[in-house]
Amino acid sequence: SHRYYFHQPGKIKSITGFQSVSESEGVIKVVKLSEFKEGDILDPVTNLNRLFYVFTKGKDRDAAIILSEKAIKKVKIELEG
Repeated sequence: SHRYYFHQPGKIKSITGFQSVSESEGVIKVVKLSEFKEGDILDPVTNLNRLFYVFTKGKDRDAAIILSEKAIKKVKIELEG
């Protein structure tokens, strides 16, 4: 399975959990599509500005989807304001 991280628009105040995504159960690969850091301004999500996605493998399709979603949820991007 693969799943994208869908961010909210705004100025990034802090980012936590990204480093632990690759260590999550079932994660085969994390693909960072954009460099992002504290202070960056995030526009509303489009197919051109997604931040990253994960590939996972599970015992079946449904299990792989659940593992992808669990891994993605580890990332918290706090916005200013």
